[in-house]
Amino acid sequence: MTGIFDRLMPAKRWTPSRYRALLRARGPRSVQFRTRAAILVGAILIGIVATLFAEAADWAGRVFERYAESFWRRRPRAGA
Repeated sequence: MTGIFDRLMPAKRWTPSRYRALLRARGPRSVQFRTRAAILVGAILIGIVATLFAEAADWAGRVFERYAESFWRRRPRAGA
């Protein structure tokens, strides 16, 4: 079976012009490569921003707990 396939679709040699064509189609200057790179960089930046936002939320929660605790300690009792 492979003999028939080899006769129908002969193997192409990798010549320098084929390498250049492949680089044009899929290399760093191609639209597809740049699109994928932009999506990857965007995903990494979104992850970093989300992590920083979560850290800021944790910090705000700690600040709120500290102020709330000091407020409840200083509050006069209703029966006193």
